[in-house]
Amino acid sequence: MPFLYPLHNEPFDFQRFTEFGLRRDMARAKLDVVDLHRSGHAVRAAGLVMCLAIAGGVDTRHGALKGILLPVAMIAILATNVVTWLLSLVWPDWANISTGHHLEVRKPDEPDSVPDNA
Repeated sequence: MPFLYPLHNEPFDFQRFTEFGLRRDMARAKLDVVDLHRSGHAVRAAGLVMCLAIAGGVDTRHGALKGILLPVAMIAILATNVVTWLLSLVWPDWANISTGHHLEVRKPDEPDSVPDNA
């Protein structure tokens, strides 16, 4: 489940999925949560947002300005990715920000309509 991402697919981007919302929705759907854990280090998630902001800003420009900004953006995105990856190797993680969640659910066992010993 993607979680940390800018507005996209407008006007159909309606909600974000948190751990708590996913657990609630799975319970409403009568599904058992087998595994639910966040993905992505907080620093890497912040780097992702930074890269998207850089690329999005360039994407909205036209003409010569876009041509000038594009190589700068490519260098900035590469540098951001390298720095946040290296920093995530040594910096403590923060559980309140991630890039998404991995969710595994199971349909609960249905009770037999006829007992085995009948």
